[in-house]
Amino acid sequence: MGFAILFQVFTALIIGVFAVFAGFHIPNISPFFWNFLLSVVIYTLANICVFQSLSRIEASQFTILFVTRGVWTIIAAAFFLGETFSFLHILGTLLILFSVFLISYKKSGFHVGKGSLYGLAAGFLFGVGYVNDAYIVKFFSSPITYSFLDFFVPSVVLLFIYRTSVTKHISQFVKPSVMGKLLLLCLLYAVFGITILLSYKYGGTASQIGAISQSTTIVIVLLAIIFLKETTSLAKKLFASIIAFIGVLLLR
Repeated sequence: MGFAILFQVFTALIIGVFAVFAGFHIPNISPFFWNFLLSVVIYTLANICVFQSLSRIEASQFTILFVTRGVWTIIAAAFFLGETFSFLHILGTLLILFSVFLISYKKSGFHVGKGSLYGLAAGFLFGVGYVNDAYIVKFFSSPITYSFLDFFVPSVVLLFIYRTSVTKHISQFVKPSVMGKLLLLCLLYAVFGITILLSYKYGGTASQIGAISQSTTIVIVLLAIIFLKETTSLAKKLFASIIAFIGVLLLR
């Protein structure tokens, strides 16, 4: 959990640097105070679920389960933002759910362990959280400022909750070889987080952007196979990731 928290903190600080150059400004928070508080709760719980899931199942399996966040984004956007939910959206949703079933099915039957449940919970929380973000970001003249707050505040909460774990393992992460990789990952994720909110701020719908962002599924599964040697049920993982990707395309 220590690595995940430091990742969150460093990502927030990098976004903060971007926010300063873009014009850091926090508007009157009273119109969206409860939504922002909800965002902090959602992302704190979501990150805990991600960690708990990845500590129990392979990264490639988690990624396919996590793609369900696109489904929850579509549904939440339809209910809370008034966005449309078409037949193609329904078909895409069914394909994604099928990919989840496929990755969870074993010869002994359909099996959903704690790791899978945490992965599905993380997908739900991130999906609903993004729709909440889409509502809040409309109040910000600089979406990057909100992106910073969106990362930083939950990371502070996580740091407080798991302060003992972070302190205990901090020496493992300050090594130059580890720190360099960590900062590179943080930079890439910071750019991803910023572009997602900018896309919504400047014309995209929450359902479209949330779905298109799922296109990383196949890439992550392939990287997990290549670098983490996660070759168990290789054909099934690849097929499930392709099905999930097709489902994502239909959600656009």
